[in-house]
Amino acid sequence: MAKKPAPPHCCWIDGKLYARINYQTAEGKWKQATRLVKDEGGYPSESPKDAARTVRQLKNESEEKGAEAFSKDKTTLNAFLDEWLAVVVKPNLRERTYDDYENILRRYVRPTLGRRRVSEIEPKDIQRLIASMQGKKLAPRTIQYMHRVISMALKYATFSCGLLKYNPADTRTGKVKLPKQEGRKRVWLNQETAKKFLDALDSEPLGLMLEFALMTGMRPSEYMALQWSDIDLKRATVTVRQTVFRKRKGGGWSFEEVKTNKSRRTITFPRYLAQKLVEHKRKHYEERLKLGPEWKDYNLVFPTEVGTPFTIWNIHQRHFKPILKKAELPDMRLYDLRHSFASLLLAKREPTKIVSEMLGHKDPSVTMKFYQQVDEPMMRETTDTLEKMFKR
Repeated sequence: MAKKPAPPHCCWIDGKLYARINYQTAEGKWKQATRLVKDEGGYPSESPKDAARTVRQLKNESEEKGAEAFSKDKTTLNAFLDEWLAVVVKPNLRERTYDDYENILRRYVRPTLGRRRVSEIEPKDIQRLIASMQGKKLAPRTIQYMHRVISMALKYATFSCGLLKYNPADTRTGKVKLPKQEGRKRVWLNQETAKKFLDALDSEPLGLMLEFALMTGMRPSEYMALQWSDIDLKRATVTVRQTVFRKRKGGGWSFEEVKTNKSRRTITFPRYLAQKLVEHKRKHYEERLKLGPEWKDYNLVFPTEVGTPFTIWNIHQRHFKPILKKAELPDMRLYDLRHSFASLLLAKREPTKIVSEMLGHKDPSVTMKFYQQVDEPMMRETTDTLEKMFKR
């Protein structure tokens, strides 16, 4: 069946309707610019009204910018991402954030789309990348993080650099769909299991560090960066002021100030821990003397056997998981000790405001949302109250 005649200044290409105009280059040559006719929702259209609008757009762009309006920029995504990371991300965000962005782009985006021109990237390319990551059984959280980073980069390419007419990673168009992230079931220690955990720490090399983590609610990156100058043993207080992470490129360690004023905090810890820390400090001083110049002096409270910071992976795999197994406790993340700290105190009706301050939250509602858990003993206590009120 023959196609119907094309509207004025339009033509059919591969069964789709395109608007078409002639324009003159700076060298005086005449060329033709074509653009797929789309409706207001961005879908291909054969409507004369949409065709006329697309033709007007081409003519307006030709009058405003001349031949430049139709010359495709040859910048590759790899080249653009290099510039975006250097000019936008590195000067304005934390080193850890820069490191994470660079890593996610290098692992997943660059191998697939890196050699493509930025001006040619479309929503279907982003969706294919997402599908490819799903095919590799990557976690929805990883895919969502990748999408967030590439979307920020392409948004900059669109609105600040003019390399794109719209952000092809924008999910609001409905052309890019992300996998749903299933809520992770939180695991925490209650009073009974926390006691089993603490008992299992007595003979462990990192026992004191993990006990300190449970008793202060600090983040792993915070207590791994803790220095002796941050601890007042007489008052049994600790000042949280920095975090540490292992650099992916070139190795080494990076210490950074905590993100917010709320995160920078001074909190108390049980006084019996102060006595343990005194003995702990004495032992590390002896180890430092034995190693001599081989000791890396970061002045850390909880260093490795050569004085350097631990990594979360190292602590979790080599120490934390075996301890949980020994104590016959369910598997959990190292971060869940912070979760347990908050839940234990809130279960005992400690003021949410105080717990929130100790955790470094900007708002007590965050503490209530993520850390207060309801278990069977708490529900029983509530129904016992009803029984006392209406005993029959």
